[in-house]
Amino acid sequence: QGFINRMTKISWLVNLMELRKDYFQNKWVIIAEKRGVRPHEFKKLEETVEGSVCYFCPGSEGLTPPEIMRIGKPWRVRVFPNKFPAVDGSGQLSGFQPIMDAKLLPAIGTHEVIVETPDHMQQLADLPPTRIREIFNVYSQRIEQLEAQGAKYVLVFKNNGRAGGTSLVHSHTQIISLPIMPHHVVEEQKDAAAYQKKHGVSPYVAMAKAESKGPRFIMESGGVVAFAPYASAYNFQARILPKRTVRRFSDLKDKELAGMALCLSKVLKRLKSINAAYNFFIHYGTHLHIEITPRIATWAGFELSGGVIINSVSPELAARYFRTGK
Repeated sequence: QGFINRMTKISWLVNLMELRKDYFQNKWVIIAEKRGVRPHEFKKLEETVEGSVCYFCPGSEGLTPPEIMRIGKPWRVRVFPNKFPAVDGSGQLSGFQPIMDAKLLPAIGTHEVIVETPDHMQQLADLPPTRIREIFNVYSQRIEQLEAQGAKYVLVFKNNGRAGGTSLVHSHTQIISLPIMPHHVVEEQKDAAAYQKKHGVSPYVAMAKAESKGPRFIMESGGVVAFAPYASAYNFQARILPKRTVRRFSDLKDKELAGMALCLSKVLKRLKSINAAYNFFIHYGTHLHIEITPRIATWAGFELSGGVIINSVSPELAARYFRTGK
């Protein structure tokens, strides 16, 4: 009977065609499940084109800008400025004056690269959770240092695979500090404050509690939960966050830091098994969380014009894949 019930639920899921709104933000998606599609059918061959020299490999340290920090002797993690930064300290302006309510500021900030492993063939998904935890500690140190230097916000993000925007195969994360608060972060924090005022509870604590059981649950470890968000905008999207209010990496307990590393390791291993390009980014301030956004589907005119995203993989089926590999 239990098997029949499970099959009935799965049969219902693969016929999904519904609008879903985010937990607390005014973001909408259409879940339009493709009938009978299995995770392995999303697998794509990734073509890589590399030069003869990898600037991130051991022995090439002299080819990068001066090192900011490293972990280990010989090094396991290395941090240095991006050779082609999106922001810098020059403060140069074009001279074109803003009109109407537009504003113009110098793009002052810091753009850094965190090389996650000396092994050119090793990706973050291949590292044990203890190494990922070590990388999290580097994120925390750089955020604290850059904020102490005057940054309004520090964005930590990873591009993996060609569709994820990576230009170098050697596994790395990037950090950009900004003199402004990014729009997405501002809206997220404003909406979270409004939800808490209305309901008397943090939306992140509420979603962590609600998603710690049920069809979108992936795993839990050390007081940290991973799940596929109810209104996922990306195929196989995942979110990782502590179950209690934790504002930044430096506030995590040891078991939570370890749990976050274990959750990220599991999600990335599953994505690697279907060769999915992805981005992940970290938001902090109101509630620390990691958002993993695979880049399998391409947003087209509908998504760009209306801001409503069509997702052909329901978060329920995505979570089942993350849990079981099937």
